[in-house]
Amino acid sequence: PSPTAEKVVLEQQPLLLNNLAPTDPMYTDLKLEHDFTSAVLAPIVTNKRGIGYIFCDRANGEEFNSSDLLHLQVLGYIIGNLLEKFELISTSKKLSQIDDATKALQYKAFVPAFSTELERAKTHDYQIGLALLSVDAFRKYLDTYGIDEAHALLAEVVSVTKEQVREMDFIARFSADQFILCLSGLTPEETEHHLSKISTAVSEKVIGQGDMSVSLVIGSLHLGTEKALNETVQNIISTLGKKLVQAKNKAIARKKA
Repeated sequence: PSPTAEKVVLEQQPLLLNNLAPTDPMYTDLKLEHDFTSAVLAPIVTNKRGIGYIFCDRANGEEFNSSDLLHLQVLGYIIGNLLEKFELISTSKKLSQIDDATKALQYKAFVPAFSTELERAKTHDYQIGLALLSVDAFRKYLDTYGIDEAHALLAEVVSVTKEQVREMDFIARFSADQFILCLSGLTPEETEHHLSKISTAVSEKVIGQGDMSVSLVIGSLHLGTEKALNETVQNIISTLGKKLVQAKNKAIARKKA
């Protein structure tokens, strides 16, 4: 804003100006699209902080009075109060979408987000990588150390995973010890590279209790064709579940070998 308007915002005090001459520096400072002779500025305050202002002017020589000033102050207060409520509602909605224990998205928030991402991929012609990450150590942690330590383990896995992906990617808690990860705009090779980085980072950075090692079993699916992107979310998730089962069977076979 202009210096005059900025002062109104910062000091949270209204300003009444009548018979302002075009040669007055304050006139030049405040003028918007058209000429005026009188003006009123009132701050918009939310959470006890000035965030903007209301500007009213008149060009016909008619002056504003203290009643006009009061009405504009009340309007600024109402707008600020509404913005504060909208902010609280928005924050509450965001918090309701987050899993308290792990800080990943809840699965109920993942489904609409993933559905939207599928539509974007079809519209803008890009590919999507999808993965289920299984933290098998969770069950042993739960039995040995209790629910708090087990959840702390999952939270650490989520934190390390987020460090390896981009801001546009998102991860949600799929079940007690599994997470679902969406990686957008990547080729199959790039998707596998990201998943390999995640797996390595979890093994190296997540510090387990006692002698329990922490690693991931990952089942992945790449949606790179029009047919794949047009599958229902239910079918995609079902196919992804089968990929995780296959990955777990391979991991068991390797341990036995």
